[in-house]
Amino acid sequence: DDSSNNRNCGRKDADEATAADAHLRENGVVIRAMGAYGLPQCLRASIGTVEADDAMIAAFTSFAKVR
Repeated sequence: DDSSNNRNCGRKDADEATAADAHLRENGVVIRAMGAYGLPQCLRASIGTVEADDAMIAAFTSFAKVR
């Protein structure tokens, strides 16, 4: 089934991952923090459509510009 994929994104540290998570959520992109798995600097997203993938890329791009 190729309707969803998991994408993992490592950030510099847990604080940056938390800030990225908040920024993405403010932009309508819901992702999962990986702290419960011992990876506090990582985020995971499940993407099922091209539109959702594009929204995540746009939100990460805008996050990078404000950081």
